[in-house]
Amino acid sequence: MGRLDLDHISRNPYGELKQAILKEVEDFLYENAQMKVTEEELIFTKAPEELGDYALALHKLCKKYNLPVSDISEAVAKLIPSRVSLVSTAAHKGGYVNFRLDFKEYGYLVLDSIKTLGTEYGYVPADKAMRILVEYISANPIHPLHVGHLRNAVLGESLARILERRGHIVRRHFYVDDVGLQVAYAALGYKLIKGKVNWRKYWKKGDHFIGYIYAATNILVSIIDKRRELELAKKEGDEEKVLEVTRELDDLLYYANSLRERNEEVFELLLDELSKIDDPTNVIVELNRKFERGDPEAERLFRELCNIVIEGFKETLDKLNISFDSWDWESEVTLRSNRTRSVLEKLSETPFIEKRMGALYFKGEEMVNSYNLKKVFGLSESFEIPPLALSRSDGTTLYTVRDIAYSIWKFEECNVDKVINVVGVDQKIPQLYLKLALWLLGYKKEAENLHHFAYEMVRLQGVRMSSRRGVMVTADELINEAIARALEEVNKRNPKLEDEEKRRVAERVGIGALKYLLLSTSPSKTIVFSWERAFDLNQNSGPFIQYAYVRASSILRKAHKIPSIIEKDSLVFEDVLERSLLKMIGEFPQVVVEASENMRPDMIASYANELAKLFNLFYEKCPVLKASGPHYHTRLLLVHATSIVLKNSLEMLGIDVPRKM
Repeated sequence: MGRLDLDHISRNPYGELKQAILKEVEDFLYENAQMKVTEEELIFTKAPEELGDYALALHKLCKKYNLPVSDISEAVAKLIPSRVSLVSTAAHKGGYVNFRLDFKEYGYLVLDSIKTLGTEYGYVPADKAMRILVEYISANPIHPLHVGHLRNAVLGESLARILERRGHIVRRHFYVDDVGLQVAYAALGYKLIKGKVNWRKYWKKGDHFIGYIYAATNILVSIIDKRRELELAKKEGDEEKVLEVTRELDDLLYYANSLRERNEEVFELLLDELSKIDDPTNVIVELNRKFERGDPEAERLFRELCNIVIEGFKETLDKLNISFDSWDWESEVTLRSNRTRSVLEKLSETPFIEKRMGALYFKGEEMVNSYNLKKVFGLSESFEIPPLALSRSDGTTLYTVRDIAYSIWKFEECNVDKVINVVGVDQKIPQLYLKLALWLLGYKKEAENLHHFAYEMVRLQGVRMSSRRGVMVTADELINEAIARALEEVNKRNPKLEDEEKRRVAERVGIGALKYLLLSTSPSKTIVFSWERAFDLNQNSGPFIQYAYVRASSILRKAHKIPSIIEKDSLVFEDVLERSLLKMIGEFPQVVVEASENMRPDMIASYANELAKLFNLFYEKCPVLKASGPHYHTRLLLVHATSIVLKNSLEMLGIDVPRKM
C-alpha cells in the first residue's frame, strides 16, 4: 500500500487509520504466510494508556491459524511505523501490537479535515446510497401521544437523521391506523356528543378531547356489558362467576368515577346517550363493519374524528421538530385499494392458512419448517412461531393482514430499497409474520430488506398506563414539564436574560433533556423515567452535553478568530488530555458509521456524553485563551473541533443547541 497519503482531508480519520493498518497486516500475512484473512479476524481496539493509543489483537488469529504469535506480533510492530505515516512507534506484548500515533501528522489530518468540512464532518457516504423508508410513531388516532410514543418518535427521527448522514435518501412515514374496532369505539362516542358540547371549552387540543371520549365510551360500554353478564350469572346461580364479574365491574366503576371527576358534563352526556342504545357493543361492531365496507357516512365520521387527533399530533411533534414526508391512511392504502383482500386471497391459496370458527390463521411455524427458513430469518431452531390471526369470524380483517398489504405498498408504490419499521418489541411476532408473508407471496428480496427496529417500553414509577381506561402520561405533559423545569434552571443561572430569551433557552434545554433521556439507553433496554437523570448537569444528559457546547462556543467567541490556516509544525499535543481529545474527535465519523449500520442512536448519545466529559476536563486543565504560541493555536483548534462534533452529534439526536444556558 505504501505510506498513507496525507495531502487530503479525511471524512473518517480514525477509520482511515484503522484501514491503513489492517491493510498492511493483511498484505503482510498473505505475502509471508499465504493467508487471506478478513477484517473481522483482525481486532483493532484502544490500547491501555500506558502502552499506546490503539492496539491490534493477534493472539486469537494466530491460534486459529497455528502461527507463532510472538514472531507475527514482532514483525507487525516493525512493519507498521514504516508503512503508515500516522503511526510513530509500535511495540508488542502478549499477542497485542500497541501503536503510538504521530500526533503532528494525525492532528493535522483530523483538525484540517474538520476545519474544511465543518458541519459536514461525520458525513461518511455509504458504499451504496439507498432509498430507505422509515415508518415511526404510527399511533392510533384516538388519543394523544404518550410517553411510549415519545420514545418511538425520537428513536425514529434520530435514526432517519443518522441514515441521512451516510448519504441515504430517507423518507419519513406515519401510518394512520384509522381502521379497527378501537376507532369505532371513539367514533360512536364522538357521534353521540357531536354538536351537543363545545369541547374547546375543556380541552386545548383535539387529541386530548378524543382520547377522553374513547376512554369514557370504552368504560361505559364495558360497564353495560358487565352488568348484563352479572345478571345472567345471578340467574344461572353461578356464584363463582358472580364474584368474578362483580370484581371486574368494581374495577370499571373505579375508572368511570375517575373519568367523571375529570369532566362531569361530557361524561354524563355520554352516559345518557349510550343508555338509549339497547346494545352499544353491537352498534360499534356494525359501525366498524360499515366502515370497512366503504359506507360513505361511516367514512366521513371516522375521517373527521381522526383528523381532529392528527392535528393534535402535529402540534406535539412540531415542538419536537419532527415532521413526515407522508401520512399513510390505512383505509386508503390497504382497504379501499383492495390490497388487503388480494393478500388474503393469495395467502389462502397456500397450505399455511387455517380456518377456525370462521377466522383465518397463518401457520408460520409450519411454513418456515417446510422451506427450512429459520436460519434465513435469524431464528433459533428451538424457537416456535405461534399462529397469527388474520381475520375475525365475522369476516372483518385484523391489523396483521392489513400490515402485510401496507408493507407491499411501501416497496412498490414508494420505490424504496429498504423499509425500517420502528415498532415496540411486543410486536416481534407480527413483525416477523410480515417477512414470512412477503417471502411466501414471492417478495423475497423485500422480505430481506424489511427491518423491525424494536425498542422496549418506558416505565413511569407508580403509573400503569391504559388508554382504554383513560390512564396515561401524555407526551404534551412531559414536554411542558421538561420546559418548566428547564426554565426554573435558566432563571437561577441567567436571571438577567429577557423573558423571551429565557423561554427559548428553556425549550431547547427542556426538550433536549427529554430526547436525550429516551435516546441514551439502548433500544433493547427498558427505560425507567427519571427527571433527576434527565436534568443531571454533571453527566449523561442533554443539558450536560449542551452546556459543554455552549462552553466551547463561548471560548471561540472570546477568541474572535479561528486560525485560517493550520500549520502542521505549529501543532503541539504535550498534555495527555490534548491527545485524548484529538483521538476522540477523530473517532466521531466511525461512531456514526457503526450507529447507522447497527441502528443504534444510543451510540451517538453515549459518544457525545463521553466527549462532553473529556472536554470539560480539558477545559479545567488546559487553559486556552491564556495559552500562547503553538499551545494557543492547537488548543483553540481543538475547541473549535469539539464544538463542531458536539453540535453534529446533537443534531443527529434531534437536539437543538442553545447559545446560552
